[in-house]
Amino acid sequence: MLTSWLPQCSPVHNHGNWSIVACLGDETTGWEENYFWTRLDDGSQPGHAQVKIVSKEILKPGDVIGFTPDAIHNIRSIPAQEVPSPKPTYLFNIFGETDLNNRYQFNPFNKTLENF
Repeated sequence: MLTSWLPQCSPVHNHGNWSIVACLGDETTGWEENYFWTRLDDGSQPGHAQVKIVSKEILKPGDVIGFTPDAIHNIRSIPAQEVPSPKPTYLFNIFGETDLNNRYQFNPFNKTLENF
């Protein structure tokens, strides 16, 4: 899948599959900022999840990153004001088969999760 991002943020989520993401372009295209989260609770309460940010990584054109099915992250496209870039962020994504029963969106403020 080829995606193009204008400045925006995604919700905190996992994919329920493995994936590989490559940032495409040159010095005139945008970057992608990934925030990585870890789950602090044991998953025993349905609908409840306590997560916190543990690291971040900025993908620039030419960078490639891989994800495990349980990797939790959210992303932000870095806009032209922060990167000398008049163009959007371009990404090439390869995904494995999604386990929809284990694909979640997390709300770190309400400490909840839901399938999506």
